[in-house]
Amino acid sequence: MKKIMVILLFCIAFISLVVSTMEYFELNEMSLEFMKLRDEYYLIVNKYDKIMGLVDDLMNLTYSGGVIKIEEELGFSKWSSTIWRRMDFSTVLYIPVDNSSLELYLWAIFPEGRIEIPLCIQEGRARRREEATDIWREVEVRPPCGAKEGMEMWREMVAPIIWRINATEKGRYSIPIPHRGWYTVSLLGPIVFNPVYWEYAGPIPQVEGSIYAYVLINVRYKGRFIPFIVYPT
Repeated sequence: MKKIMVILLFCIAFISLVVSTMEYFELNEMSLEFMKLRDEYYLIVNKYDKIMGLVDDLMNLTYSGGVIKIEEELGFSKWSSTIWRRMDFSTVLYIPVDNSSLELYLWAIFPEGRIEIPLCIQEGRARRREEATDIWREVEVRPPCGAKEGMEMWREMVAPIIWRINATEKGRYSIPIPHRGWYTVSLLGPIVFNPVYWEYAGPIPQVEGSIYAYVLINVRYKGRFIPFIVYPT
């Protein structure tokens, strides 16, 4: 009888051990699943906070008259020596994140296929004189009528240029933008200030016949296009 009781107790203990072991592994698996779900939750919360922060930044900037966009367009066309259709030669935009890139998609039709577009990106709102902090060049000019005789030296200033190219073919250009902030994109080279007025450094292409140039602008962040602010000009 005692042997039967011992065997019975042993069986009960063994079964309890097996059940406990199974429960342990099940609980351990549930714990790992919980930790995985917790990490995913915090990842989602973090992304949500970033998105809401981005939206808040953009919404705050719209109060000054800016417009939230996912893309922007620049362009011009000419059908004769005197008839021009201008969309715009430049745009000012606010990029709300660090470590993004500006994506420029250029289409252009020139006589005999000769494309020459002086694309340029400047820091800040380049059409504001106070943001033109870099020297572009110094030129000798004749003073306005009524001024003293002789020539005078003009210093031309620009907002910092972070990228420029004389585009000779259609295609896509991707420009890294390390910091959030205001940027100016131009179809006609950098915007230059002299003591009297501002102008584009790159002239409108002087060619015979019809021409057409068009640039689509996007901001890419972590592989996706994101909204940005376009500032009224």
